[in-house]
Amino acid sequence: MKQFVPIVVLILLCAEAMAQQSYQFISRDHNREIAKHMASPESNLHGNVQPYLQSDLVQEMNPDSLRGASIFEWSNRMFLKSRVPEKGETRLRVFPMMQALAGGDLNNHHLRGTFETGAGVGLGADFGKRISVYADVMTQYGRYPLFLEQYMLDREVNPGKGYARWDGAGLASYDYNAYLSVSPADPFNIQLGVGKNFWGDGIRTLGLSDQATSYPFLKLTTSIWNIKYVNLFNAMYDIRDASGNYDRFALKWSSMHYLSWNITKRINFSVWETVIWQNRDNDNFRGFDINYLNPVIFYRPVEFAQGSSDRVTLGSTFSVKIGQSTKAYGQIAIDEFLLDSLRAGNGWFGNKQAFQVGIKSFDVLGIEGLDVQTEFSYIRPFFYLHPSVKQNHTHFNEPLAHVLGNNLHEWILQASYRKERMVFDAMLIVAQFGRNPDTLNLGADLWISDQQQPRPASGHRTGQGVQHWLGSLMLRGSYVLDPHLGLRLEVTYLPRYLWVDGKANYTHFLQVGIRTALWNRNRDF
Repeated sequence: MKQFVPIVVLILLCAEAMAQQSYQFISRDHNREIAKHMASPESNLHGNVQPYLQSDLVQEMNPDSLRGASIFEWSNRMFLKSRVPEKGETRLRVFPMMQALAGGDLNNHHLRGTFETGAGVGLGADFGKRISVYADVMTQYGRYPLFLEQYMLDREVNPGKGYARWDGAGLASYDYNAYLSVSPADPFNIQLGVGKNFWGDGIRTLGLSDQATSYPFLKLTTSIWNIKYVNLFNAMYDIRDASGNYDRFALKWSSMHYLSWNITKRINFSVWETVIWQNRDNDNFRGFDINYLNPVIFYRPVEFAQGSSDRVTLGSTFSVKIGQSTKAYGQIAIDEFLLDSLRAGNGWFGNKQAFQVGIKSFDVLGIEGLDVQTEFSYIRPFFYLHPSVKQNHTHFNEPLAHVLGNNLHEWILQASYRKERMVFDAMLIVAQFGRNPDTLNLGADLWISDQQQPRPASGHRTGQGVQHWLGSLMLRGSYVLDPHLGLRLEVTYLPRYLWVDGKANYTHFLQVGIRTALWNRNRDF
C-alpha cells in the first residue's frame, strides 16, 4: 500500500485540471470492436501499441457506441455520448468491479471445489481535452483449479494481479492501477502512473505483455504523421526470497522504446528495444541511469559507451491488412547472436532469437460476429536470461513477455462468435517446451543466470531438457450485461492436459458465475 499512496496524492493534487486523454483497458474481450475497426484498410490507427489512447480512437470512432448498450440505463447515460468534451467540461467515469464464480476441478481422478470472489472500483475523470486521471483497486480471494493454484503458490503471485498469500483455505491478492495523462500539445502525451503495456498484434508478444503485475512507469508518446513513438521508463521488482515483505523486494529499472510506422493504411513496420538494469550492482548503489533518458531509439551504442553489461533486447514487428477485415502479423526479436555460430548451426547458448507469426480475421466467411485468430511462437533457450539474474526479463516473479518463458514452440487457435449479447469463445493451445533437469542449466529457467554452471556452451536446441507437452482447450459462453463495464454472466469449461516426460496430468475444470472482464485474465497456459 505504501507504493499506492504517492499515486493517490498525485491524483488528488491534479483533480482541478482533468481532461480527455484517458486510456482504454487492455482486454481482448472488451476491445473486440476496436480491434475489428483497426483491421480494416480504412483505419490509420496503431493497433500494436496498447493501451489505446482515447484521443487517438475518437479520430475514427466512438468505442463506447461500437460496444452497444447496457441493460443499465445509468451506464448508457454515462458512456453513450460523445467522447470529445467541450472546453472546460468535466466527464466522470465509474467502473464497479466484481467477480463471483464457483466451479469444480477434476484433476487426475480427484474432484475439488473452486471459487473466486473479488470486488473493486475504478474512477476516472476527463476535464477539457488535455488532462485525464484514473485509479482503481481490486481485491481477490479464491480457491483455484490445481494447475493455477500451484502456479500461484510457486511464484507467490496471482497472474498479473499482485502478490498472492495463502491462508490455508485460499489465496488472497489485490492489485491497483492509476495514472495522470496529459497532452500539452497535439503531438505529445505524457502519462505517469502504475499500470501495464502491451506491444504487438498477437495473443502473445515477444517484447512487452500485460502478463506481469502492474508497475510504476513514465510514458512519453509522440504521434506525428503516420508515426507513433513511445518512450517508456519503468520501475520493476524481483520479489524472490522476500516472503511478501515489500521492503525486501529488489528494485530494477527498465527503459523501452517502440517506434511504429504505418507505411500505408495496410502496412505497418515497427522496431523496439528494452534495456534492464538493477538498482544495486552487488553492494554498489546505481539507481536510475540518466544515460537511458536518451530519447533516440537503440541503446546499444549508449550501453557500449558506458562500458555497461545491461540486458538489451532488440525487435521488430510488422503487419499487413488483407481484404476488408484480416490482418497478418509477426515479430522478430534478438538478444545476442554470433553470425558464424548461426551459420555453423552448432547451437551456441548465446544465440538468442525468437519469432512469432499470426493472422486474425473478423466476420469470417461473411458471418457477422465470427472472429478467428491463430499464431505460432518460437523462442530459443536462454533468450530472456542474463548473467545477472536481477536483470532478466521478468517482474514480480512473472515473465514480461511470453507466459511460458523461453525454450518453446507454441501454436494457438482462437475463435469467437458474438450475437447481440451472447458471446461464445474457444481457445486451443498446443505447446512443446523444455525445463531444466536438476543438474544442468539448459536455459529454460528465467530466474537463474545464463552463466550458471554446469551449462554446455553449444549443442542447444529449442524445447530441450525435461520435455513438456501442453494441450489446453478453453470453451466459454457469456451473456454481456454491460459492455462498457465489462460485466458478464459466463460459464467456462477447460480440459487441460500436460505431459511431462511422457507422464500425463489432466484437468477438467468447470466454472459459472459473474465477473468484470475489463482486462485479460493471463491464465492461458
